[in-house]
Amino acid sequence: MVLRTGLPITWLPMHHLPFAPPSSTAGSSQDLDAQRCYQAMADKDAAWDGLFFTGVTSTGIYCRPVCRVKLPRQANCRFFETAVQAEAQGFRPCLRCRPELAPARRFWSTTDAQAVLDVLDELREKVVVGRTSSGAIREFQLRYRYRFRLRSSNGTELIPDTEILLTRDINFNETGALSKESEEALLYRDMENDLVLQLQRRLAAVRQL
Repeated sequence: MVLRTGLPITWLPMHHLPFAPPSSTAGSSQDLDAQRCYQAMADKDAAWDGLFFTGVTSTGIYCRPVCRVKLPRQANCRFFETAVQAEAQGFRPCLRCRPELAPARRFWSTTDAQAVLDVLDELREKVVVGRTSSGAIREFQLRYRYRFRLRSSNGTELIPDTEILLTRDINFNETGALSKESEEALLYRDMENDLVLQLQRRLAAVRQL
């Protein structure tokens, strides 16, 4: 991630992308190029992963373009730039391709950047923290570890090697295993949102920027 005053990310020109992506200003499915999105789905094209999401009206599920499920009819597809947009329209995340955990595909340049955020490690863990008297799992703890450092463009260390640890507890029972998978995904996303807020506060405290 590259930071500069007044501009969180410096974007590369469109021709740097392997394929022309959907419009970066789209707010709903009608603003995207449906034909190009559908072709990317048909090709299972990883270059588009994270650039758009597909809601399938016949199932109520939304997927990543790389999902290995059977290609739906184009008439049943609705295209969105973000997972949030898809869920706002009532679509549920696919349990196979896990679209809510898709990588953020953004492209930037270090030209004229004033600071660089180095991501040293990012780890998701699931740890048993509770069992019943018979030994069955009763509770998990989800953990999200994120290590980073911040340095200036000339290499000066602004924030040393730092780890942020976020946790969420989740009850478990075998009869509701599928619903728990969706709940886990939502909890991880909640931790990612918390991480962004913590990073923003720490970066704002660096007066050198």
